[in-house]
Amino acid sequence: MYYSRKRPRTKIIVFLLSSHIFLTACSPIRSEFYREETHHQYQQAMEAYSNQNYDKADVCFQQTISLDPTYTQARVGLANIALIQEKYDEAIALYNQAIKEKPALVEKLQPLLQAAQVRQSRQPLIDSGATLQQIFRLLEARDSDKIEKIIEEDVPLMLLSRDYLSLQLDELEKMTRLAAAEAKKDAGTPRYRLFLAYYLYGTKQSPDLTAGIIKHVAPHLNQSDQQEAFAVLGKLFTELSKENDAVTAYLQAVEAGVSMDDIAPELAEIYGVPVVQIISENQGNNRGALRPDSAQDTILSTSFQKKHTFANTDSDFNNEIKIKLSEQNRTLHGSMSE
Repeated sequence: MYYSRKRPRTKIIVFLLSSHIFLTACSPIRSEFYREETHHQYQQAMEAYSNQNYDKADVCFQQTISLDPTYTQARVGLANIALIQEKYDEAIALYNQAIKEKPALVEKLQPLLQAAQVRQSRQPLIDSGATLQQIFRLLEARDSDKIEKIIEEDVPLMLLSRDYLSLQLDELEKMTRLAAAEAKKDAGTPRYRLFLAYYLYGTKQSPDLTAGIIKHVAPHLNQSDQQEAFAVLGKLFTELSKENDAVTAYLQAVEAGVSMDDIAPELAEIYGVPVVQIISENQGNNRGALRPDSAQDTILSTSFQKKHTFANTDSDFNNEIKIKLSEQNRTLHGSMSE
């Protein structure tokens, strides 16, 4: 069994930020008793929170809210505790509710909300125990057999290929060279080759090779992997200005089980038509009208220009997160020295 390196917990970040997030303003005017009791419960919660007694803090924050449902500070406290305890769905819901109640908090809460969202999206990879660091070390050792054992069907390959934070910069550069060399060998299981293709796609290396690998292995994958593989292939072909191939790949994704609602925006941009028209063609069982004819070039909209980029790819998002966390750490260190 392979285990991932222990991920840094969020306790320190949340604990240090708490002094900036919890507000001192009182709730709307209530009876003196309720004001005093609400304030008492909140202070009890903050004391327990400061001592990292999160169970007691949770109870006191809940009691604060039961006394005054508009006490946003207490809701933020519950969100922080949920984040610490890795209850990401709960943390995200609470942060969003707090921001809705007090929009002025968005600047302070956004980094924590984003951290919860990132960790939530990475949870399947964390649960699998696989890391890019493991793969890198095994590629260095030329041990593809062990890699194939790690990336069994329960390991999310796209998330694994984007696990950049587990590697140092020099390791990332070497990983890219090793993955490209391994991909050119045309050997290994379909999932192993798909992982290599996903990694190269994320680093924008060897796009033609990457597309060839995905196109070759996709028919041999299980349904879930096929859905993701064909959707990625559609994006890749679009970036390569191979719109006909992109349409075919997107429709293969739909045939594998991806909702047309998810694919329609990509097809609509290729054809230069409204999304509703793509969905209408699909609902009218006229999907053939969307598929390029192999004997004749599809007439694409002249308004379509190959400047289409996917700015929200996982690699770009991870880079943004790295920058935000780095800035956040500098801010925290600065506040500690004051």
